[in-house]
Amino acid sequence: QAGEAVRKIDAVLRPDLEVAAADAPLRMTRRKSVDGEVWFVVNDGRKPWSGPVTLPVPGTVQVCDPVSGSIREEPGPSVNLAMAPYGAVVLRARTTASARDNAP
Repeated sequence: QAGEAVRKIDAVLRPDLEVAAADAPLRMTRRKSVDGEVWFVVNDGRKPWSGPVTLPVPGTVQVCDPVSGSIREEPGPSVNLAMAPYGAVVLRARTTASARDNAP
């Protein structure tokens, strides 16, 4: 019964981060701020991982590599990631002023 409840909730709520590969070794946390949202994503596997992830927000996404300091922008909401074993990225999506003003 618990599994059915989870499936119903998942059908209504969008996940914090969608990954096409269900077995991807990714772990993540999401935080909201006044000017946008940030995701910290970790490859929790011994092998490199690459693939697309989809954020539940529209607009441009900054992909930040905390090791090299590089930052690239992708149109979003889907972005392609390539992560080293146990590597991490930071994803950032800015909230527009109109979206902030209309938020509950």
